[in-house]
Amino acid sequence: MTAHLADMETVWGERIRRILEKENPDLPNADEDQMAVDNAYDTSIPDENLKRFRRESAILMGTLRTLSEREWARTGLIRAFLPMTVERLVIHITGHDGNHTAQVTDCLFDDLVEPES
Repeated sequence: MTAHLADMETVWGERIRRILEKENPDLPNADEDQMAVDNAYDTSIPDENLKRFRRESAILMGTLRTLSEREWARTGLIRAFLPMTVERLVIHITGHDGNHTAQVTDCLFDDLVEPES
């Protein structure tokens, strides 16, 4: 899951860069299953993934901090037909990352809690 978070942070950054650089660009879907295979999620190191996630998040946040009101309203097309503003994409990212970080936290705490007899 940590590898997925790190990879998706890169995808989010690329989508936002496309929106800012081009007028209403297509935003390609990420093949998450293929990303898992290509990046060997099953053997990846969670701590390294979290470092990569933090690094990519910091880059994305640096970009977002500089945006004007007009840039927040720029759009790209998801699946070539659904317009998505930068603002709406950031709301989506927040939900996505929040959901998965909660799952990671649950897994970590499950490992710490001893089963009841």
